[in-house]
Amino acid sequence: MDSQGRGTGKLTKGTGVGICTAFDKLREMNSVLSSRFLGAKAPYTVVYIGDSNTDLLCLLHAEIGIIMGSNEDFLATCERLGIQVSRDLSTEGLTNYGGTLYNCKDWNEVINSGLLE
Repeated sequence: MDSQGRGTGKLTKGTGVGICTAFDKLREMNSVLSSRFLGAKAPYTVVYIGDSNTDLLCLLHAEIGIIMGSNEDFLATCERLGIQVSRDLSTEGLTNYGGTLYNCKDWNEVINSGLLE
């Protein structure tokens, strides 16, 4: 995370504790979720974007979970578990609270949806 609390993509923390497993990712996600009201000018929405089975826990814990790409094994896992996956990234009413994850083909689709504005 950078000084403003945004994800940097860096997978190893300065403390030497790496982010290698689904549980490591969830530990970091819980840290973000628990601190999102502390020191922020306004509460913010936690969006998690992932592309594999090791992202599933964080996708479900985020306020908005987006599956990037078309990893057929991952999408099949979601189907087996009864997790609804929608292709509709319209920003009105977008939330994970109903247990729905969203699927997009690439970053351009996320950017053009207006979700990150």
